[in-house]
Amino acid sequence: MRKLIIYLILLYTCFFCTLTIAKTLNVDIKNPICSDQHGQPFCQINSAVKFSSPDDIINIAIGTYSETLIIDKNLKLIGAGSQHTIIDGARKSSVVKITPGVRSQIRSLTIQNGYANNGGGILNRGSLLLDDVHVRDNWAELSGGGIYNASSISGSLYIKNSVIEHNQALGNDKQNIKYGGGGIYNDSPLMIENTKLQFNQAVDNGGGLYSIHTGRKKSSDGEIIAEKLGINSASKRIRSLRRIKDRGSVSIQNSYIQNNYAEAGGGINVHGVLNITSSFISENSATNGFRSAGGGLFAHFDTMLNLSNVIISFNRATFRGGGVRFYTVGHGSFSNVSIIDNEVVKDFGQGAGIFIIKGEKSLQIQNTLIARNYINGNIVNDCYGAFQSLGNNYLSSVETCKGFDSNIDIHEVISGVDHLYQWDEKRGRYKALSSSLLNEAGDPTGCKNDKDNKLVKDIYGNERHVDSNNDGIVKCDIGAIEYIPKF
Repeated sequence: MRKLIIYLILLYTCFFCTLTIAKTLNVDIKNPICSDQHGQPFCQINSAVKFSSPDDIINIAIGTYSETLIIDKNLKLIGAGSQHTIIDGARKSSVVKITPGVRSQIRSLTIQNGYANNGGGILNRGSLLLDDVHVRDNWAELSGGGIYNASSISGSLYIKNSVIEHNQALGNDKQNIKYGGGGIYNDSPLMIENTKLQFNQAVDNGGGLYSIHTGRKKSSDGEIIAEKLGINSASKRIRSLRRIKDRGSVSIQNSYIQNNYAEAGGGINVHGVLNITSSFISENSATNGFRSAGGGLFAHFDTMLNLSNVIISFNRATFRGGGVRFYTVGHGSFSNVSIIDNEVVKDFGQGAGIFIIKGEKSLQIQNTLIARNYINGNIVNDCYGAFQSLGNNYLSSVETCKGFDSNIDIHEVISGVDHLYQWDEKRGRYKALSSSLLNEAGDPTGCKNDKDNKLVKDIYGNERHVDSNNDGIVKCDIGAIEYIPKF
């Protein structure tokens, strides 16, 4: 009986699938016979959208299309490559708007020159996939210079193989909690993969990304206000449990967050949940205010933050947390993270590598490198605040850290740190050295991420757990890079 029911359901579904046959519409502004009335090809993308049916494919030829789009049905827009097909909003409004409940795909094109209160480039309130899309030179008066993602509870945004750059969010909120996201403003499930988020700017929060998505149960306005007043308005247990349930709903993988700029969180500002794996947070700045903090990453109150195989380097902040500013009553987990060469620029600053406020022992670190971070270029200050060590960490400065355990961690003064990583100018990246104290110093049971899964590759894709010193004992290295000897 069960098999029959399944068969009938499949038959019913397939029957109705045959009633809607997707067709392909072509757009080619350079074709002399293009027509916005008859199509094939159309001259404008809007005309193709108007005459399309749900689930149709719109192929867009090489050229610059000066128009703005409202996508109110399930469609696929496919360009001829992000270097060749350009949609230019001419600063009139959001270049592309996705309406609630719509599932869309945009591939192989550029979205540029948009201007709106929210979402200068893209305003997404549905479910959207971006693949090989270049979102550049867009502006928002409030939030989401490049992309504003705030869809319904069933919506989402998935970005892969793309570049989000040179976008700005101008919103100015004196409470510093409302506006931001020069590249992306997010309040919905989000996945970013194989993407560059770079050269974006926000006046307030998150030059590259400002994400406030907290899962199915969001913080209330009252909780947000309470945070600013220093009031703990809900129990730690309640908030932490709901963050754990939804912690995978905002994710960054194999991506670069670099050269972004904001007052709080030059690269990323998160108030909610965020997982980052095998990614770089580098050369971001939070230096435009007297108390600017979180050059690379700024974690707000009540945040579930998990990092594995991540390098956080060459970021700068005025006041606290050149690399990371962590403030939570939720939970944080760093596994095989390298926080190195970050700076707090003022002498009165704290936590050049990482600054931790509140939530004692709520940040757990393992197999992690925190070294060669400076205050004003000369005072070594890797950490300020309290963390919980799970072992096999390396710190070059522990004077203002709580949680370092000399029995399970390594402390080496600055004179030895230069032998950890070396900058490879030719390849534009760090390289691990054979003499490094990080080699074979990781957890003997194997480097693992926050879900206790074994890490099989490092940030560059090299195999983990290589016997680099040929002593017959295989342990992973501390930090994001596994030393691979040249045989």
